[in-house]
Amino acid sequence: MSIRPHRVSTVAVGLLASLWLVSGCAENREVLTSATGGEPEFIRDVSSADGPEVGYGGSGSSGGGGTQRAELRVDPAVGGTVVCGRYQLTIPPGALSYETTYRIEYDPRDPELIFDLYPHGAQFHVPVEISVNLSGTTAQDYDDVTLYWFNGDADSWVDVGGVWDSSNARLTCSLSHFSRYGSGRAGW
Repeated sequence: MSIRPHRVSTVAVGLLASLWLVSGCAENREVLTSATGGEPEFIRDVSSADGPEVGYGGSGSSGGGGTQRAELRVDPAVGGTVVCGRYQLTIPPGALSYETTYRIEYDPRDPELIFDLYPHGAQFHVPVEISVNLSGTTAQDYDDVTLYWFNGDADSWVDVGGVWDSSNARLTCSLSHFSRYGSGRAGW
């Protein structure tokens, strides 16, 4: 059996194109996968068995004790702020060119601090800012706390950085799009 040169070059071009696309989507950030297909070491809530329902402010509704959510319809000329539990989303004027509803969702029963920002897939003209209050979590034990974005196309978590203020237990990060996010340790 012989391998045709055309078939080999087609496969090679396809592989190179895939690698180029993945590296471009990550914006020079580390794409995180492990040999076992694991996840980053996520920051965990250790404040209570049910999560941070008291003392973090914000407006959320549970719909029966499950998912917490808060949303706000935002005028693009004005901007706004959405607060839900330990999460605060600041939308500056001009982030999008049209009025839209921004939403934060998370499950307080999940000890890993995973949250969703909506509308998923929104690409911003001006970055928005997410701030996560990590009081009462394992983050207080580390100096390498970062924010991860879940890339569903690659089925992997991508380190998007952020600024970790350990004295105030707050992680802040500028975002150019919405998706699923989680707080974790850098370089897990």
